[in-house]
Amino acid sequence: MKKTCSALKGFVLSPSFARFIGEPFFFLMGMRTGAKTEMGRHRRILVVKLDEIGDAVMLTPFVRELRAGLPQAWITLVVKPQLKELWDICPYVDEVVAFDRQAGPSSLRGHLRALLFAAKKLWKKRFDLAIVPRWDSDIYNASFLAYFSGARERLGYSESVIAGKRQLNKGYDRLYTKVSFDAGLKHDSLRNLDLLRGMGLRAGEMKTELWVNQDDLKAADELLASKGVLRDDLLACIYPSGGSSVLKQWPVENFIELGRWIQKTCGAKVIVAGGPGDEKVCREVTEGVGGGAVNLCGGLGLRRAAAVFKRCGVFIGNDTGPTHMAAAMGAPVIAIFGSSCPHRFAPVGDKCVVLWKAFECSPCFLHDHADRCAECIHEKTACLEALTLSDLKKAVTDILGKAS
Repeated sequence: MKKTCSALKGFVLSPSFARFIGEPFFFLMGMRTGAKTEMGRHRRILVVKLDEIGDAVMLTPFVRELRAGLPQAWITLVVKPQLKELWDICPYVDEVVAFDRQAGPSSLRGHLRALLFAAKKLWKKRFDLAIVPRWDSDIYNASFLAYFSGARERLGYSESVIAGKRQLNKGYDRLYTKVSFDAGLKHDSLRNLDLLRGMGLRAGEMKTELWVNQDDLKAADELLASKGVLRDDLLACIYPSGGSSVLKQWPVENFIELGRWIQKTCGAKVIVAGGPGDEKVCREVTEGVGGGAVNLCGGLGLRRAAAVFKRCGVFIGNDTGPTHMAAAMGAPVIAIFGSSCPHRFAPVGDKCVVLWKAFECSPCFLHDHADRCAECIHEKTACLEALTLSDLKKAVTDILGKAS
């Protein structure tokens, strides 16, 4: 009986069941009828991107080139609510819609939430094409949301591109009308541009960008002034958090020593930035650096944080979303990589320096011993410990043009 119930549950949650119910329904609704549109000639396009900050920034070349290739199309972008602010003034999309996705295994509740969201927000748009530009395993129901949108054609990356995806997203290719089998190692921004090329569109450079308005710039200036930062101060921003993974966090004591050295040697004002949940590490670094270091953790909002980063002479951070934001705003960036792969996730820009010392187990999330950077086989995070203060000082010196 248990096996029967388990098998029934698996079928109900499967792409096959979604198609079994969805195909006749969408046909009767008039959403899957008529001739298919030639790739690259669509007029109503849905892009589903439910990932985090860094992924959002790396998507910006994709939306820019999608708009350039289809200037008359209506483009709707679906993102997680926390990132809607980042996209609200993007000039390349017509509409930004927030979907409060939940991470985790496929569930009936998750599918129903995606279906109800699609019915309320997406069906009336009658999309020609839905695109899910996520190469990794889909843990946010993005594929089902694209299917439930009613879009006649759906484009995404095949479940077969990586082993973990074949396990977690078995059968997901059935939710798409066309899949990309691009399995080579390349930067995510470049891979997404190649997805456009597969649509028959031209795609230019993979330069990332963000957008702020005058209110954001003014608010950033006022905040810095309230902390005693002068308009002509040389700013060095330290972002000590590793986000959700300790395997991305360079040792806090190293950030403290680096901040002290920057203030003493480079004549720069150190500001320490962080997001919700980073209060402890930011306070520790600020107090450890001393000498008037400024703590800007929390309360900024994404666009105002981007406006602050724009003023920085150098931004030093781990592999996190804000590091990508700083690069997109044109700040000189020193990105510290440990467990993750700079070949895929390095910030993009002529002023970006990536520091990474690969071990035999690097990047760890590609190996069986550490699922999604959950744990490390070493007593300490060896790849991050191997990056020394001297390495960082040299990078800072090269950027700021100061003698150590």
